[in-house]
Amino acid sequence: MKPKVLIIEDDKLTREIVVNALSKEGYEVQSTESGKVGIEKITKEDFDVVVLDINLPDVNGMVVLDEIKKTKPSIEAIIATAYESVETAIEGIKKDVFDYLKKPLKIEELVDSVKKAFLAKKLKSQIFDLKSESMFLSFLSHELKTPIMIISNTLELLLGEAGNKNVYRYSEETRELLEIINRQTQKMQALVEDTLDFAYISSDFFVLKEKDCVLNKIIKNAINSIIKFAEDKNIQIIEKLPQQDVVIKCDPEQIERVIVNLLTNAIKYSSAEGRITVSLQEIEDNVKIMVEDIGIGIAKENLEKIFEPFYRVKDVNEKGTGLGLAICKKIIELHRGKIWAESEGIGKGSKFIITLPKQS
Repeated sequence: MKPKVLIIEDDKLTREIVVNALSKEGYEVQSTESGKVGIEKITKEDFDVVVLDINLPDVNGMVVLDEIKKTKPSIEAIIATAYESVETAIEGIKKDVFDYLKKPLKIEELVDSVKKAFLAKKLKSQIFDLKSESMFLSFLSHELKTPIMIISNTLELLLGEAGNKNVYRYSEETRELLEIINRQTQKMQALVEDTLDFAYISSDFFVLKEKDCVLNKIIKNAINSIIKFAEDKNIQIIEKLPQQDVVIKCDPEQIERVIVNLLTNAIKYSSAEGRITVSLQEIEDNVKIMVEDIGIGIAKENLEKIFEPFYRVKDVNEKGTGLGLAICKKIIELHRGKIWAESEGIGKGSKFIITLPKQS
C-alpha cells in the first residue's frame, strides 16, 4: 500500500508542483486549498503525512493542526508557511509538528521531509527492540529533530531582526552569545540529520532508485556542487574522466551524494592551494572511481575505522558528525560495490576508492 499524503495549500501552482513531485516519489497524494475540506478528509480517511499551509483562505492552519492532533494523532504534520514568527515556531513545537518549512518551498527539502516523516510514523507504530541500532537511532533522531529545528528557526529570526521594523537592539556580548548558540545548534542539527539518514538507509524502508546512468555526468555534477568550496581554499580539482560515456545501473542521487561527501572531505582535510584528483576507469564488468588528495593523510590503523559510525580521528581540527563515511559505505554496499581508503600515513595524502558493477 502506498503512503498517503494530504496537501492543504491555497496557492494552486505550489499545490500542483508539490503533488507532482510527491507522486513521482511513489506517494498517493490528495490536495485541497480549503482547511475545512482538509479537516473533512482527515476525518474520513487515513493519511500518513499532512503538509499544511498556515495561511488558508477559510480556516487558520493552526486550527486544522489542532483537528489533526485531536482526531488522528498518528498523522505526522509538516508546516509550510511564508509568514514565519517566533510565536508560530513555538506553537508548532507545542503541537508536535514534525517539521517546519519556510516558503518559497524547496521541493527536494519537502520531499526529504515527507520521506522522514513517513519513516517516523512507521517507527512509532512498531514495537521495536532497542538492540536494533537503526530503529533506535531513527526514534532518537525524530525526538531530537523537532526541538532543534524550532531553536534554529527562532535563532534565525532573532539574529535577523535588524532588517525588520521591530528591531531588537543587542549588546555586542549578547549577539556573540546568540551566534555561539546558533553555530552549536547547526552542528547538532547536522548530527540529527545524518543520524536519521544513516538509520533510514540501514532500514528496510530504503530502496535504491536504480536506472541506467552516465557516471561521467554524475561525477561532473558532484564536482560542480562543491567547486566554490574548493575555490575558496584555492584548491585545484583535476578530472581524469574517459571521453566516452561510462554507463552503469545505479541510483544517481545516492552515488552523487557519495562522491560529494568524498570531495568535501578531501577539501576539508587539504591545505590551501592543494590538489584533488578525481578519476574514473572501466575494468571489465566494473567501474573504479578514485578521489585522491595531497592532504593530511590517514594513519594506517585508522583506514578501516573511519567507515565506522560516529568514528572521528583524534587531533584533527575539522569536526564532522562521524557518519558521512558510514553513510557512503552503506550506499555503496547497497549497490553491490566496495569502498575503501588508502594512505601512506600522516602528511602523505589519501585515496578513496570505489568499485561498482556496471549492471545489477
